[in-house]
Amino acid sequence: MARPDQPAATYAALDTALHAVLGHKLFTIMRYHAGTGESERVWTNRPASYPVAGRKALNPTFWSSRVLEERRPYLGRTAADIRSVFFDHELIASLGCASVLNLPVVW
Repeated sequence: MARPDQPAATYAALDTALHAVLGHKLFTIMRYHAGTGESERVWTNRPASYPVAGRKALNPTFWSSRVLEERRPYLGRTAADIRSVFFDHELIASLGCASVLNLPVVW
């Protein structure tokens, strides 16, 4: 039987473990609803900036094609890369982020 603190405890442990290795500033977990083309944030280490909330529609872009349809990682190495794929790039930059790694997990 699942513990009542799941999946949040697992997400928090993953955040902690990856931070120890990568030193990330922003860690979010999104669920993609292919049937509706919407994404939903289910975990964040920055709830004031990126709250866990409802769904939002995604526009078809290079990023969505690569990560969501092809299920391939995306590595944005520079702030310019972030600007090219995320509408909220100014908020991302304000958090001190100048690169991004998106890893699709599919089951």
